[in-house]
Amino acid sequence: MNNLAATIEKFVSDTIAAQTATSVAAASKDIRDVMDVIKAEIVDAAKDAEDQLVADTAQIIDDTVDVVSALQADNDDSKSSLESLKDLEAVGPAITKVVAALSTTHYMDSSVPVLRHCYFHTHQHRSSWLVGNQGDLFGGVNPSAWTDSNGMG
Repeated sequence: MNNLAATIEKFVSDTIAAQTATSVAAASKDIRDVMDVIKAEIVDAAKDAEDQLVADTAQIIDDTVDVVSALQADNDDSKSSLESLKDLEAVGPAITKVVAALSTTHYMDSSVPVLRHCYFHTHQHRSSWLVGNQGDLFGGVNPSAWTDSNGMG
């Protein structure tokens, strides 16, 4: 019986070792499969991040090119303005003379009185006297009196 017990013990021991080895092999395969999935996800995430980084960098470069182009246009405008100012410097003495000549007129000195006059015709050849020759709008003097007798009605 001793021999039978040893045989059973050996059989049970071998069976447990075989089952353990099978379980470990299956667990190891499952772990490798999970690691392969994780590795693929990490590679995909890295690829997506790289693509996004490339797109962001391209956008930054485009924005920078736009800013540089705008600055170049501003620089060109500034050069043009500077050239115009240089042209005005040549005209400066003539402008100084004009300003000096205008300094005594009402254009530059608001204290200089301005006298204005206007010719007013009260007779229209197509329709005769204005407003039917009524003096209501002319200080009570008929338009014909203004024209013919210098407003002395």
